[in-house]
Amino acid sequence: MSHDHPMQTNRSESGCALCGSRSLETLIDFGHMPIAHRFLDTPEAAEETFPLTIFYCTDCGFGQINEPIDPEILYREYNHCFTSWKPEPHRAHQLERLGRAMGQKQGVFEIGCNDGLFMEMLRDRGVDHLIGLEPNRVAASQARERGFTVYEDFLTADLGKKVREEHGPFGAVVSRQVLEHVIDVSLFSVFPGKSSKRTVFFSSMFPTSNRSCDLEIRHSPGRSM
Repeated sequence: MSHDHPMQTNRSESGCALCGSRSLETLIDFGHMPIAHRFLDTPEAAEETFPLTIFYCTDCGFGQINEPIDPEILYREYNHCFTSWKPEPHRAHQLERLGRAMGQKQGVFEIGCNDGLFMEMLRDRGVDHLIGLEPNRVAASQARERGFTVYEDFLTADLGKKVREEHGPFGAVVSRQVLEHVIDVSLFSVFPGKSSKRTVFFSSMFPTSNRSCDLEIRHSPGRSM
């Protein structure tokens, strides 16, 4: 069955998720599709589907889903995709690059930490202060079982302030395979720079490739981003 949930955002009405332009064109329309990794409770259960139309912005070139699914529906109540079993050939490169970026600074806040595997690998490399953010209760629970403090919620400006006050500042803020799933990408331009001492590190990548598409942003103390 097609979805009966109101879409949180319609890009054709709200504009480009990156630059705000209304110059959006349809790249490909997949029709209605089910959510990946969401299994049915019974063989007789109806498959819930959602519209999947990819737009691109003719001004900045950013590709995006026209009607992104509400994150509460998409991520909160289920998860069958954990970092621990996904092939990530690029992971060693990510750890090495993050270590170089941080230098002697300690403390990492990971947005979308999943089951905590990446934080565990950072801990094995000597990072002694690791805080995670993960909205899915199953993944967050597994990260906590690894011994980490994890906020079970979605990223907001208020939550970012709370994390900073309770645990920050951090040597780095990390977001792996998350940025491309976030509806309001503006949060990433105002939150991390106010929560790290010097280095902000983002990573958006191809999960099964030995190469990654990385974005690293550095700033000096006292500068706001």
